[in-house]
Amino acid sequence: MTEPEEPKTNRQICRMHCPDCTTFKENNLKFAATHDLYCVHGKSEVAEYSIEKGCNCLGCELFSREGLKGGWFCLYGLAGKK
Repeated sequence: MTEPEEPKTNRQICRMHCPDCTTFKENNLKFAATHDLYCVHGKSEVAEYSIEKGCNCLGCELFSREGLKGGWFCLYGLAGKK
């Protein structure tokens, strides 16, 4: 008998999407102090110096599960892109 898989944490879910995002990669957001869960913590501290390249938020399980809107949380914060 196999044991059920432990549910993924929000951070684990996020790390399946953010690192592959073109905006995340192009702006080297992995080197910023906050480098995941932008939909929870808000935009990156380097957002004002960053450029839009693409957004993986819309395909993230957290986006649909939490009823989030807008995407691009790394650049626009909790409200997402308008």
